[in-house]
Amino acid sequence: MIDSLPFVDINLHFQGILRLEDEELVLEWRRVMGWALAVGWLFQKNPLEQVRIPLSQLEAINYKNPIYLFHAMLQIRVRSLDLLAPVPFANGAEVALYCKKRYKNIAYEIANMATFQKLERVFSDKNTPASTPS
Repeated sequence: MIDSLPFVDINLHFQGILRLEDEELVLEWRRVMGWALAVGWLFQKNPLEQVRIPLSQLEAINYKNPIYLFHAMLQIRVRSLDLLAPVPFANGAEVALYCKKRYKNIAYEIANMATFQKLERVFSDKNTPASTPS
């Protein structure tokens, strides 16, 4: 079982987790309020939002270890704009998730496992013989 990956968006307005469940990536996030906005809503939490991305709709998932000292990046690209439409920090069919360096192994593992499961499914579908009509 792979651990969940805590992430933030590039502008630090959202934080959440990414996890790999069976045949889909689950992206959960919550808006993080700045100090100026938090004064009025000190004890109120923003609602948790969630998007499920089936691995069959995953175009690519790439782990990047940039030169920066404090974070690593996981870039997710999907086949349809509709999948990431509810994600406010997505850029069209792509979303970039930044995590602390101490979670880079989890990010790398999620990227590898998602790619492996996707390829495993594609090759297993190609190797199944087509049924012949009787």
